[in-house]
Amino acid sequence: MLDRTGSAMPLSGSAGRWLIMVAASVLAFAAGCDTPPPAPPEQPKSTSLQKPKLLAELPQAAPTPDGMAIAKDGNLVVACPNYGSYAKDATKPDKPANFLRIAPGGKITNWFDCPVLEETGRACPMGIAIGP
Repeated sequence: MLDRTGSAMPLSGSAGRWLIMVAASVLAFAAGCDTPPPAPPEQPKSTSLQKPKLLAELPQAAPTPDGMAIAKDGNLVVACPNYGSYAKDATKPDKPANFLRIAPGGKITNWFDCPVLEETGRACPMGIAIGP
């Protein structure tokens, strides 16, 4: 700091520490401004992507598939709440909610129909997870 005559005054106490901390912060910030951002990770080449294809065409009993999970035996299990099977002004679906199994070879079987809640006459399985 400078006094009225322009001579340097010694810094002491908390004012000196505060000024040193501010100066160090400004220098650290300014040094970081010159650093270029890191390069983005290399993207995989588009030739490594596979062309999508239809795995299976679901039966009429599954108009609204939802969640899927792969079971230990390799079957793909699909939860079908079948919201899309409600007729106009209906309170229950035309097709019951069910679970399908799709074998690795593509064969589709109805695993089971979901039991409905007595009060509503509905079952709505959303999503699925298979534990060990």
